[in-house]
Amino acid sequence: MKKVFLHALSTAAMTLMLTFAISHQAQASGTPAEFEGLQATVFGTPALIAADTKIMIVTHGDSGKADYMVPFAEELAGEGIVAITLARPGCSIDGRKSKGKHDNRKGDLYTRSSMNRVADAVKAIKEQYGTNHIFMTGHSGGAATVALVAALNPDLLEGGIMVCLPADVVKWRHHAARRKGRKYHAWRNSLSPIKYVDDLAPQARFVVIAGADDNNTPAELAEEYVAKATAEGKNIKLIIVPGAGHRLNRDSDPKGQVIMDEATTLLQ
Repeated sequence: MKKVFLHALSTAAMTLMLTFAISHQAQASGTPAEFEGLQATVFGTPALIAADTKIMIVTHGDSGKADYMVPFAEELAGEGIVAITLARPGCSIDGRKSKGKHDNRKGDLYTRSSMNRVADAVKAIKEQYGTNHIFMTGHSGGAATVALVAALNPDLLEGGIMVCLPADVVKWRHHAARRKGRKYHAWRNSLSPIKYVDDLAPQARFVVIAGADDNNTPAELAEEYVAKATAEGKNIKLIIVPGAGHRLNRDSDPKGQVIMDEATTLLQ
């Protein structure tokens, strides 16, 4: 009887270990998920105490695909740190498309309804994991998304990183017209992050990263945003990366390591 009991106990323990190993492996390779209609890939495991879990949500630019941001989330994740690559409305990750509209040719991608969709997804993540330690990192249009979600929902984020931020949408669109030799294309329904600086939570920590050689989104836009935020008492800093342009790659772009260093600091 004792041997039978020990065998059953051993079998149960092995099953539990195997289940944990499979779950851990799934987390290591990324788990597909959906939050309020937005597609995502999740890395890492929550802390033993849910409230201690730290969440980093990583999102992408206006190209419409989130896949190039996956390496950042995968590297940031770990025990007690859940990193989530989130596809913005109408965009995709690993072939899975989020609900909503996104047409980079027509523009107007920073509307209030789009920002509300992202905010709803972030709120769902916060509720699911039972923690207030929510951070976001975004590149280009994703940076505008971080800035606007943070400003429109001041109690939602503890901090964020904005990379290549089109802070003043009107100036940015005029710059795009001059750079491409085209007629000015106004994004009349889009919100401009610089107009919402005063709504950022003063206790939240923000980092703005710009490429010194960014011809798409000039560093001057980031400088103006940070100067205004600083004047209004926000906890924010600016990093301009020498030799860096607009495109983002974890390994080949000098902005990649700067992002990792700043994100790691935020998550400490």
